[in-house]
Amino acid sequence: MKVGGLMNLYSLSFSELIKLNREFAKTQFGRRARIFSLLPYIVFLVKLFLVLFVDSYQYNSTDFILIFLGAMITQLQYGNMLKDFINSKK
Repeated sequence: MKVGGLMNLYSLSFSELIKLNREFAKTQFGRRARIFSLLPYIVFLVKLFLVLFVDSYQYNSTDFILIFLGAMITQLQYGNMLKDFINSKK
């Protein structure tokens, strides 16, 4: 739904939001933003692999907390970039 030439972000249905997210992900900036937002999850999986399968690796719960915080921050940033993309649509 458009209001004053811009889309009203808060009145979008879930399917419309998914469609706009896919459209954003097809742009060059969107691809880079998506990769950036997924990096903490990749680091988490590597760290988990090291903890579970490599006996000599030291377990440190602080690392997991920092990875979790990084994931939250990058998801917020990605959401803001997506919001800017939606608001720029006319």
